[in-house]
Amino acid sequence: MRASLRLAALLAAPCAAACVYPQRVPGPLVVPPDSPPTASAPAGDASITVLRYSDPVFVRRPGARDDFTLPYYGKRERVAPGTLVRTGAGGRAEILYSPDASSFVLFDEARVTLGDPERDEPLLAFHSVTRALLTLTGEDRIELVGGAELRGASEGLTGPILLEAARGRLLRVTNQSKVDATVEMRDRTRALAPGETLDLPLLSTGTAPVPPEAEPERLELEGGPVVHFRGELEREEGARPAWLVARRASAIRSLGLTVTLGGGERVRFLGLEAQREPPAAEPAAGTPAEPDAQP
Repeated sequence: MRASLRLAALLAAPCAAACVYPQRVPGPLVVPPDSPPTASAPAGDASITVLRYSDPVFVRRPGARDDFTLPYYGKRERVAPGTLVRTGAGGRAEILYSPDASSFVLFDEARVTLGDPERDEPLLAFHSVTRALLTLTGEDRIELVGGAELRGASEGLTGPILLEAARGRLLRVTNQSKVDATVEMRDRTRALAPGETLDLPLLSTGTAPVPPEAEPERLELEGGPVVHFRGELEREEGARPAWLVARRASAIRSLGLTVTLGGGERVRFLGLEAQREPPAAEPAAGTPAEPDAQP
């Protein structure tokens, strides 16, 4: 009897020791559907992820004043439009867009800003680059260093496209894909065929595309010349020809002259035929005047 009691006590002791600190599994954590997005996750269906492959890689969130480094144990970071991504010498990072197939790989020293196409911003804007590989979709618009814009084919994927900093302040663009790409620079649009290379100069005045100017408006003034202008003008009556008052900055061309006016300034064009004839010269001093006619 005593042996059986001792055996039962020995078996009960481990069970009691195992049940001293019970642990309870918490229930599922449910996020309310109307909760605002966090600072690290962009709103909307698309998401942007920065992957760190080698140091150094820096990220600056929208509105922040300082960068932070992506460490080796946290090499994946989800970011929002407006974020600045920077890599240093020896650094390598990739920017991925989901669910789109757009991707950008940065090598060595580079600095880019992520744009928001819904606000008519380029998807990515390069401020500096040593070398980069780009894969674009049909709706992507990329701003290159200096302001020139790069677009892929209207359908499907375009890539890879290689960007390299060349000597003599040149940006070398090489189309390594099987479809055409397009480069817009100032008033020129250039198609970049597969395997073709284009060297873009980095000008101090920028290389951003210039929108085509609209045809100037034509205005005929009563008693005055014909006027061509761009902007907003008003006639100021009371003179002939009338004064032209600019409601905002305007450029006016007439009689071979081009005049630029600010808001509130005015101008009046007079032809040579509208000038008064000079008055008759008075008799010089010492010359006797003719006597009046006697009746």
